[in-house]
Amino acid sequence: MRTYRTIIVAGVPIKLYGGPGLFAKGGLDKGTQLLIENIEFPSSGVVLDLACGNGIIGIFIALVRKDLKVYMSDIDARAVELAKLNARINNVDDRTVVVESDVYANLPKKMFSAIYSNPPLKAGWSVIERMICEGPEHLAGKGFMQFVFAKGWEKAVEIGKRCFSQAYIVKSKWGYKIVKYEL
Repeated sequence: MRTYRTIIVAGVPIKLYGGPGLFAKGGLDKGTQLLIENIEFPSSGVVLDLACGNGIIGIFIALVRKDLKVYMSDIDARAVELAKLNARINNVDDRTVVVESDVYANLPKKMFSAIYSNPPLKAGWSVIERMICEGPEHLAGKGFMQFVFAKGWEKAVEIGKRCFSQAYIVKSKWGYKIVKYEL
């Protein structure tokens, strides 16, 4: 059964449907809130909300940065449908593309100015490592990634240092850390 609510994050109201089995079930967890409130935007281009769930990160970006094209992707078909629905009810479906994808499998290479994620730790570290280390193949120019972690952020930084020129903490709050990865 779907749930519906309006969430205000960083002063922006976002209408969201959620569903059983999806992270935060239509609500807003503290990690996602921290990432949204501290998101660094590229000056232009296309961005990706990777493992988007209900699409809240991508929808927030589309609402506040109308000049950016936003891709959202998830391996879960239910999440993809909810992200599409949520983009439509927030009137950003004209600036968003929602793709069903196992990490980057169905996404273009060298396209994204930035990639954002609250990665699904339940998927395991092999998936998280792919999310981090395959990122450079999909970033354009001086693109970057911002991921938020509660657990395992040390490992996420260590993995990032193998795959990027820089990986470091940009913000820490509520037991969460935002890790930024730069080419």
